[in-house]
Amino acid sequence: MSDDATQARILEALERLEGRLGALEAKMAPMDTFFQRAPILIDGGAQVVDQLMGQAAEQGIDVFERGERGAALLIKASSPATMDLADKVLDEEMLAGVGKLADKGAEVLKSDVLDTLLQSGLMDPERLGATIDALDRLAAVTATPEFQKLLDSGLLDGKTLDVAGSATTALVEARSGSVEPVGLFGTLGKLGDPDVKKAMGFMFAVLKQLGQKL
Repeated sequence: MSDDATQARILEALERLEGRLGALEAKMAPMDTFFQRAPILIDGGAQVVDQLMGQAAEQGIDVFERGERGAALLIKASSPATMDLADKVLDEEMLAGVGKLADKGAEVLKSDVLDTLLQSGLMDPERLGATIDALDRLAAVTATPEFQKLLDSGLLDGKTLDVAGSATTALVEARSGSVEPVGLFGTLGKLGDPDVKKAMGFMFAVLKQLGQKL
């Protein structure tokens, strides 16, 4: 190949390269404009941030502390345990149940039930306060060792209540019937009654148990 042909090919390659460089320069022109304006944009953004941080400081808000707490909360929210819990909470059946409950609440609010409660005085603040105070006192009593001892004593046991019911029934029936005065000899005669004997035996059994507990 002659020198003239080689030079021609080199010139052709240089022309193609120059054309590509020109096209690249045209494409980079907008970026050049952006880089020229970047300092102005950055300065404007910094001024906006400074202004917002100044307003937050005036309201007693520590932006950096809030940011740290927000980041910590985000880490907790994205933990596998939290995500599993959210998945359970957002279950379709559970959401459907919440929706039904909300619908029921809306129906109650639209009905006359709430108005009736308000007009009856049951929702009066003083009554509500008294009710809450009574519940607090009841909770305090049930938390005492004495109350627990009372529960452990068997006083509220089913058998104990049966005995108390039988005694109450006997007292009512005896009070409602005719009662005859009984003297010494009458008392001796009543001791032969099978029912009286049974009651006397029960009474002595109770006295024995009571003596063991004293």
